[in-house]
Amino acid sequence: MNRISLLGGYETDFLTRNGDPLATNYTPSILMDTRSSTGGGISTPITTFSITGSVNKTSTEISGFHIKPPTGGTGFSSAVAYTSITDTGIVFKSNKIELQNPGFAMGIYTDTTNGGDLISNLIVQNGTFTGNSWNGIYISSTGIGFANIESNTITMGTCSGTSCIANAIATNSLGAASLITKNTLNLGNATATGGSVNGFFPFCSNSTPSMTFSNNIVKGTSCTGSGCKVSGLHLSISALSTKMTISSNEINPGACTVGACETRGVYITGTNATEIDLFSNTIYGGDSAATTSGNTFGLSMNTATSSFINFQNNRVYTGSSQSGFGISVGLRIGATGGSGFKSNHVSGGSGNLVFALWASPSSNTIIQQNIFEGGNSNSSGNATIDLNLGNEFLSKSATIS
Repeated sequence: MNRISLLGGYETDFLTRNGDPLATNYTPSILMDTRSSTGGGISTPITTFSITGSVNKTSTEISGFHIKPPTGGTGFSSAVAYTSITDTGIVFKSNKIELQNPGFAMGIYTDTTNGGDLISNLIVQNGTFTGNSWNGIYISSTGIGFANIESNTITMGTCSGTSCIANAIATNSLGAASLITKNTLNLGNATATGGSVNGFFPFCSNSTPSMTFSNNIVKGTSCTGSGCKVSGLHLSISALSTKMTISSNEINPGACTVGACETRGVYITGTNATEIDLFSNTIYGGDSAATTSGNTFGLSMNTATSSFINFQNNRVYTGSSQSGFGISVGLRIGATGGSGFKSNHVSGGSGNLVFALWASPSSNTIIQQNIFEGGNSNSSGNATIDLNLGNEFLSKSATIS
């Protein structure tokens, strides 16, 4: 109900309150669900805590709770579900969500268009997840699921299901958040074959509202499953028609170790005619220790589609690949349009085949006033591509084996 806040974390005398989930003296009120998650689809997950009705975030807050959803089962499960909210939603602040091991785990799920704000929450995975779908925050609404997702910490754990897809923050084709900022996304590990780990995975089509992802930190770990794909940002932007801005983030996908695995700071796929802006980010390509074609990319764009991009003032650090195997690429540019690539600084990596820039666009693409450093190759030389558009290329020594 509107104008009724739920405030946990009080001592028994109700004089002292410790409601910050990142504080050492955190003493939250616990909400625990002991059911088995055996039913319900993604639109009707079994939830520990549901928010619904006409509520206004200027007067309604939920904070200071430790929420534990079901520990097992095969169905969809969420710690918190937002549904059928009218007015502006609520402020969901300073709560801890501990995800455990149902079949399809979601920390916060929404199918409403005005959920409110998610501020300073901690979402953490406890133990090994054996399913194949894990989401810290999942937006399934049509329109703006949340106005702000700010200053949250999401710590992913281990996903052991085959072809597991684990995302810190994800959206469906029509959903969005207006502003995602100042969050820390700690990536997890997929240990089975064909796993995928993503910090931010918006799956956006033509009716998605404008969305900004800024001033976030994406931290990678080591993905040990065969063929694992790790992306700090995986942007599936097919038919995007409204603005998406990625700015001032630090993005590091971490490392992968086995099979034809890949690490990507930013991975873009989908055909769209609306520019996506990437401004002033620090992007790391990650590292691959795989001995069968393990690849690393600072930015990787799908070569089979046409994506319009405005990539400016970014600092890109190319990663490393195993000696004799795979490639290390700062910018992998496919079929692109839009404002192009201007005033970026790309450092070359090391390992097998090393490219600060690898470009094969099928349409005119502006690559101008950038600095590219070639890196070090121990196989067939390092390479950059000079398109003679005011770019500066700095050679580094290459060892030919």
